[in-house]
Amino acid sequence: MYISQITAIGPLAAEMAEQQMMVLFGDDAPEAVAEIAVMHSGQTLERDIAPGDEMIVGEQVFTVTAVGGEANRTFRVMGHCTLVFTGAAEVALPGQIALGGGKAPIVRAGEDLMVVFA
Repeated sequence: MYISQITAIGPLAAEMAEQQMMVLFGDDAPEAVAEIAVMHSGQTLERDIAPGDEMIVGEQVFTVTAVGGEANRTFRVMGHCTLVFTGAAEVALPGQIALGGGKAPIVRAGEDLMVVFA
């Protein structure tokens, strides 16, 4: 299991959620990205996120349906990926992780971000 805590939410993150996306970034997000991102800190990602895993964002549980070719690397190095809440079996960009199970949640600082590996 991977566990992280949401530490800050950029002022434009809610607009991203309206588009069914959430940009995740570690606490050291560049200023331009921090405006649209949900920042988090936590443990190191020990294994790759894969379809069939569950991602818990705040109080909602989602199922990973697709993972872009760069998403695990950038998540491991920078805490960065873009979650898309479409449930699609593919992603449009290499840094995306597609999730099924509901619309993009509105999150608050202090909530958890978890991955439960299948």
